[in-house]
Amino acid sequence: MKMKKVKHVFQISRYVEYIDHGKMKPGILLMQYYTDSVDAILQHYKNTQTSYCYLLDDNSAFLYHPFMQRISSDLYKERTINIALNCTNYKIHKFQGTKWLIERQQIGYTDWNIVLVSSLFNIHTENISVYYVVWIILLMVGIFLVFMDILLFHEFTNPVYRLLNTMREFGKGNYQAKAEENGIGELKILSAHFNIMAEKLQKQMDEIRNNEREQRKMEKKLLQSQINPHFLYNTLDSIIWMIQGGEYKGAEQMVSLLAKFFRISLSQGQDIIPLKKELEHATSYLSIQNIRFKDKFDFSVQADENLLQYLCPKLSIQPLLENAIYHGMEGIYDDGEIQISIYEKNSLIHIDVIDNGLGMPPETIEYIMHNKVVSSKRGSGIGVRNVDERIKLIFGNAYGVVITSELDEGTTASIIIPKIKKVEDIGY
Repeated sequence: MKMKKVKHVFQISRYVEYIDHGKMKPGILLMQYYTDSVDAILQHYKNTQTSYCYLLDDNSAFLYHPFMQRISSDLYKERTINIALNCTNYKIHKFQGTKWLIERQQIGYTDWNIVLVSSLFNIHTENISVYYVVWIILLMVGIFLVFMDILLFHEFTNPVYRLLNTMREFGKGNYQAKAEENGIGELKILSAHFNIMAEKLQKQMDEIRNNEREQRKMEKKLLQSQINPHFLYNTLDSIIWMIQGGEYKGAEQMVSLLAKFFRISLSQGQDIIPLKKELEHATSYLSIQNIRFKDKFDFSVQADENLLQYLCPKLSIQPLLENAIYHGMEGIYDDGEIQISIYEKNSLIHIDVIDNGLGMPPETIEYIMHNKVVSSKRGSGIGVRNVDERIKLIFGNAYGVVITSELDEGTTASIIIPKIKKVEDIGY
């Protein structure tokens, strides 16, 4: 029976993990290298008794020997193994009356050793061929190992760099960035956990933004809802007195103005309205108060028509007018003047409420702007400070109300807002 030739094969394996349909699965990366080509080279020299080489693995077992069959049959014993392993590079050893040159070379970082045994008698004739064999083997093994090293290096490092780039993008604020869940072993797990963390953080950021948005809306609603009914009560009382006094035309006019005033105040639940509507609301209020106070003051409006299309927080001008009437006009019995001026300055909208009243000292202005204004029978209770807070909540801290005043010279309260035409542009 013809014996089947046994092939030698070198195997390198590594444990890996991969994701299949969203689930982590284990696996083995196996690479095999058959030694047929190496055997073919080494077989050419196996019959040379005075010069041969053999290959040892990391356990000092034969991977190749020209006399392997005889060694297996205990007909031959290789006596140079210990000598070769104990020498640094080469050693000359004498046995059976002959000097032998024993050379050992470790192959890379494999812990494999190739050993050359040559009789000094014919070393000059056979040494060159053996060296060729050695270097060919070393070259082939080296190429194989370099290939494996590059393969495993890129398999490991590329996912690391991709994960680092994803982390950098996430750190810059791109919360949509996701890591590729590939790589070997722990890298896949790390990428998967990073994505889980990023998703949770994204949800938390969305919740924080939504909470902040709702909080801002509630604060604006609260500030706006602080109108008390005293203005309505006083106006209705004035209407009743006019009717009782036979001033029907004046009563009719006040009813019409009051209806217009509250129609704009409601504005179908809108908090941001065109500046034109806000100006109509302010003039309705001034007209009502002018009738109530028997023309104690005159008022005028100067407005840039091109600015009236832009948006303005509802009930912004009226509290400033209220302050001018009840405080600015205090002590003035005639010739009181209130002016509303709307103009553009530095690409911003300025709404000035100007009175020629008694004016205020700086400490009074400071109190108005930085202390809570409580409602009273004389005013609405929103107050100038509340208008300032609402504007800042809507547009930002760069905007709001500014008061300038001089004693006996009057007061100017200025509303400063940006030029915005759409509610969507506010982020409201």
